[in-house]
Amino acid sequence: MKWVISDLDGTLLNNDRTVGEKTILGVQNLLKKGYPFVIATGRGFASANTIREKLGVPIYMVCNNGATIYSPKGELIFENYIPVEMVKKVTACLEKYRVDYRGFFQDYYFMPNYGKEDMKRIEYKAVILEKDEDFQILEKILVVDPNTDLLRKIQKELQEEVGEELTITLSSSECLDINSKNCSKAAGIEKVATYLQLHLQDAIAFGDSENDFAMLASVGKAVSMKGTYAAQEKDYEVTEFTNHEDGVIRHLEKYIKF
Repeated sequence: MKWVISDLDGTLLNNDRTVGEKTILGVQNLLKKGYPFVIATGRGFASANTIREKLGVPIYMVCNNGATIYSPKGELIFENYIPVEMVKKVTACLEKYRVDYRGFFQDYYFMPNYGKEDMKRIEYKAVILEKDEDFQILEKILVVDPNTDLLRKIQKELQEEVGEELTITLSSSECLDINSKNCSKAAGIEKVATYLQLHLQDAIAFGDSENDFAMLASVGKAVSMKGTYAAQEKDYEVTEFTNHEDGVIRHLEKYIKF
């Protein structure tokens, strides 16, 4: 094992979406010992970067499930966006079900016209998708609904209609992530491997959900977080401690002396 890759929510972060002190010190020690550490998340840059700042280390970040990759200096070095015409097709399907969705591009936040009431609570620059000129390329479209069966239904419909042009995965039981074709954390970390001049077979990766599966399948050692969907669905090594118990760092202590 020569380098480490980790998802954020449900994996590296606590249940309250903060990063524990043991995890912060552990990641810092990894880099001191010469083990590169990479974040691979469904979050966009601004959100993921707050975690990187908490960690206090210059690391690569694969964001938006691989749609964007950032250097240790925070520079955008790769992008794979959903084309405008595909954005229109996807949002038309979502609005048919009247589900809550958000499109992301840099510090802009796109939403349906029935989401106007949420605009006051949004930190990003909000855009209501009403007119043709409102549509543009997007990093990711996120659908949020407590009904997992509905999300699966939407996922199946989009797969059948435009699946060849999209990557559609559940990042949690309440979140459906929609990205462009050939966009995944697996593709993202493959690019980071070339930047680091390392091999995926020498990496250990941690994840908790469906949008981590391709990434976990591509590395030398795949680890699912205890008590998560990934641990139930895939025959990967499982952490002894949960994400809320600094599970990633505690698991790494099996292989690295901190």
